[in-house]
Amino acid sequence: MPRRRPAEPAPAPPPSEALVADLRAEWARRARESSAVRPEVVTYLIERGLEPLHRALVAAGSPADALCRSVWTLMLASVSARRFGVSTDAWTNTPDYPDRWFPLLWLRLAPSLLPRLPVAERLPCAAALFNLGEQLSGPMRATANRLMAALVQVPGDLVPDWRRGLERALTAAGLLSPQSVPPAEWRRAVVIGAVDLAAHDPAFLPAAAVCLDGRTFAVGDPGAGRVARLLADAAGLTVLSIEHADVPFPAARAVVPPGAGAPTVELVGRRLARRGPTDAPERVLLDDVPAVAPAAIAVGAVGDVVLIDAASQHVTLLRLTR
Repeated sequence: MPRRRPAEPAPAPPPSEALVADLRAEWARRARESSAVRPEVVTYLIERGLEPLHRALVAAGSPADALCRSVWTLMLASVSARRFGVSTDAWTNTPDYPDRWFPLLWLRLAPSLLPRLPVAERLPCAAALFNLGEQLSGPMRATANRLMAALVQVPGDLVPDWRRGLERALTAAGLLSPQSVPPAEWRRAVVIGAVDLAAHDPAFLPAAAVCLDGRTFAVGDPGAGRVARLLADAAGLTVLSIEHADVPFPAARAVVPPGAGAPTVELVGRRLARRGPTDAPERVLLDDVPAVAPAAIAVGAVGDVVLIDAASQHVTLLRLTR
């Protein structure tokens, strides 16, 4: 008697009509704002990126529509910014295609990785990878392409703690190398980049900051009891999450010293200054910080400085060097 073949799993249901309507509405809105949002690009992104993500979420027994709506907003933002412009699979056979971060992220990594993460971590992970890809541009693009290709090969390295996994990957790619300048030799501060927290949470009002560990910082909105966690890398700041959390923030203009016996870095008016562990004269590291209303800083042991602007939702990364 011939053996019965095992029943094949039922195909995942397609996106609901309500979800499709929302996706098309967001598509139309973005198309009015940017000529980069072309029909052939968006259709390809839906068919090869969003629909596989939706199927994978449903197959994992997870809610799919809400996450897909949010990820779709990020996907279209990368199209509007001209960082995702492919409309066929030709880019996969072109090793020197110049900007592979977002095609690899949306078409390969997201459908594989996001369903494997805890539900509450899926959108923060997608947003962090989107934010990181925006910063890794220009001369860092080739390194970014290699980094994303490596993540696609081993998405399990980001499960279950994608933050630590991403930090390890950035370190391996040379984008999170330790600062080689010892604190005693800090002579100046250079501006690395800034992140606009309004793009992640329009209601978030940064007012305090603290270095948590290594290159991870917390920026707080004490009035709302919310905290943004940011990772400082070679390209700038990556927003890892914004959530309700209890973090012991110092007073608004207090300084977190980088370590026992190290110089203290202070925000004095519009100047960033360094004072030694004794009564040595103050040394100006940056004469005019890039903020309309500089409100607070946090200093990491390897020379990263996070600067909060009270007049906006911008957080700037400075780096201390010789």
